[in-house]
Amino acid sequence: MPTGTGKTYNVIQFIKQYLKTDNKKKIFFVTTLKKNLDDPFKDLMEALKDEDDKSLQESVFRVLSNKEYAIKQFAKIKNNIKQSEIKNSDEYKSFNALNSANVGSDAYGDVELKFRKLIGNVLSRYFRKKEDKLNAIKNDNDWKWVGELYPLVFSHEKRVFFVTVKKLVNQFDTIVEKSVRLYENPIFTNSIVFIDEFDATKKDIQDVIVQEGLDKAIDFVKLFRDIKICLDNHDTIPSNIFDNVENKPSHKKALEKNIKIFDDIEKENHLLLNYKSEGFEEKRYILFSDLTKTCYATEQEDITVKYHKGRNVNQLQLVPKETKDRTLYDALDKIRGAISHFTRFVAILSHSYYQNKIKANKQQEGKSFGEFTEFHALDTVLDSLHLQDETFRIIRNMALKNRFRVYNKKNNDELKDDLYFYASGFSHYDFMDDYAHDTKTIIRKFVFEETPESIMYDICTSSKVIGISATATYPTVLGNYDIDYLEWKLGDRFVKPTDQDRQRFRDTFNAQTKGYDQVTTVVELTETNADECPNWGNVFTDLDL
Repeated sequence: MPTGTGKTYNVIQFIKQYLKTDNKKKIFFVTTLKKNLDDPFKDLMEALKDEDDKSLQESVFRVLSNKEYAIKQFAKIKNNIKQSEIKNSDEYKSFNALNSANVGSDAYGDVELKFRKLIGNVLSRYFRKKEDKLNAIKNDNDWKWVGELYPLVFSHEKRVFFVTVKKLVNQFDTIVEKSVRLYENPIFTNSIVFIDEFDATKKDIQDVIVQEGLDKAIDFVKLFRDIKICLDNHDTIPSNIFDNVENKPSHKKALEKNIKIFDDIEKENHLLLNYKSEGFEEKRYILFSDLTKTCYATEQEDITVKYHKGRNVNQLQLVPKETKDRTLYDALDKIRGAISHFTRFVAILSHSYYQNKIKANKQQEGKSFGEFTEFHALDTVLDSLHLQDETFRIIRNMALKNRFRVYNKKNNDELKDDLYFYASGFSHYDFMDDYAHDTKTIIRKFVFEETPESIMYDICTSSKVIGISATATYPTVLGNYDIDYLEWKLGDRFVKPTDQDRQRFRDTFNAQTKGYDQVTTVVELTETNADECPNWGNVFTDLDL
């Protein structure tokens, strides 16, 4: 639809009428900037002001971040916090000190996150089930402050959400359940989603993907070593991890296979020794996992690895591409395969543990075990393997992705035919030399498994999405999603305006702009004195313009 044809206005009017129906589907109004949500939100609240049913306004939710809510509300509720394990904690004291000093949100760093996690952990000690937590926060005076501090707790009660696209694809923490991305939360499923300035949202999603990939860079060789240490000490794994699953022999056999794979690769590639670049420390090299090796300085060379027995080091050297020596990628590919095999083992074992746990709980009638989820099963298995904290986090994230591939057959079948870059993303290895670790070269792997197209596809398969923009279908992959790809993936679920729709838009636009061709615009320079240039600040928000 062209600019100025009332796209946003019509959406707000639809939402108003929709709220008066008995339809229980939730509605999400999504756009790129927080400030672009203010007017639509105010317009809807104003439109609902005169309605007899006052609950309609209460069902509309302007979604902010948990940090924003906490900073704004903390001073009002802190005297209501009675739980000593919270009140006396370092997390509470740190957050209270910053809030009392009235510092900006950036100064909080991860202080609010740690404080929120503490609240969630304490809440879980008192109440195991999500329903019990919500009941306490809503009705128990000792816990009502949690809902006032973090309104996202009551998200399930809302019907309309105004949210930025970055919040839509970032973690959504309601305190009472496991944190997932908002579009993966059950409240989003089967909803109606209006995405304003549809094409512009691609950059925001892309920024989130890039930042997550940079934040989660993996020291690949160290990760292999940490897993191998765990496997070398497999005798310390609690026996009930295997006792409480079906097909115990097969899981034991899978563990033994992982042990052998890691032993063989470690011996073949001398992975207990450091890797060290020789002769190209001052250059920046990138090794892409699609089998191409790209050097910023030259594309004519390859990186090989040789075991230097006398120096106890795996020596990295640049050689012409046509060389027959074993390349570093050969070694990294085997390491990657071993880690993937281990991750799959963890995903399957945790799923079996979860299934057996639920089965056992159902057989013990009258006893309450709370909500034991697949997340709990995965954490239990990983904890039993005695992995280091960073390795625990990495394998957990990888196993969660692996779990969906193993058990979500529908998505797995769809992905078989999708060989596009959009479905799988890409990864690359980066080599880092530094005087702080002068005897070794750190090989980091950066993984970008998702793309804006793959995330938008997931959003569209979960809910009904209406893209609103004058250029929503413009054929470019730089300033817009690859519309052809989305249309191919979504099939019959992808609907474009019909010719009749387009004519209706055209007629409406022409009616609204009637007479504009008779308007003459006259532009005059109002100031020529350089000393008066600061007054242009009334016209431009950026004085540099």
